Amino acid sequence: MKKIQVGIVDDHQKYRNEIVDLLNSQSDIVVNVVADNELQLLLQLEKVTPEIILIDLAMLKAADILVELWSKQYPDLKIIALSEFDYEKNIIEMYKAGVKSFLRKDDSPNDMLRVIRIVYGGGAYLTDFAMQIIRNQLTKETLNVNMLGIELSEAEGQVLKYVCDGLSSTDIGDRINKSHRTVEKYREELYRKLNVTSKKELIEVGLNIIYDRSKK
Repeated sequence: MKKIQVGIVDDHQKYRNEIVDLLNSQSDIVVNVVADNELQLLLQLEKVTPEIILIDLAMLKAADILVELWSKQYPDLKIIALSEFDYEKNIIEMYKAGVKSFLRKDDSPNDMLRVIRIVYGGGAYLTDFAMQIIRNQLTKETLNVNMLGIELSEAEGQVLKYVCDGLSSTDIGDRINKSHRTVEKYREELYRKLNVTSKKELIEVGLNIIYDRSKK
């Protein structure tokens, strides 16, 4: 059976060793990168590429580098950010950097294993607390239908915000009282209007619009 290849970056040796032992004890997971700083990580990535990186949220600079590598050299690399605290600023910065999965360091080992498997399967995970912070941030600015000269209907603007919020088409449909099929049609139209070809690109464009407007 193919194992999920995981890397961990954390400067607390005891915690790092505990995670390595936990992950290596699983039949479907193996740790192939262990680093205590950004430089060690980048050097190891030149030799071996994990599928998932667990990284201390305090290393946001490294997270930015990883997101850039993720989109260019390692498009399949997925990032899970780890933190000792639920600091609102850190969560927002993490999400803006493109890291869509977040765990507290005091979450249970079972939670960590579950999230790794969710992320490996193509999903994303945020704690309820983190998701609420991001929802609040995303709803601070209402999307203008004439933003950047691109005309979006009210429904398209709602769908875009909810996509950025990490909701599935089914969940979005429940929020706006539309069918899953109708939501997919809105998505297709957003792809066309915003000139993107993937969900990742759609989220990046949507977040850039929202955050750019919030700075004005």
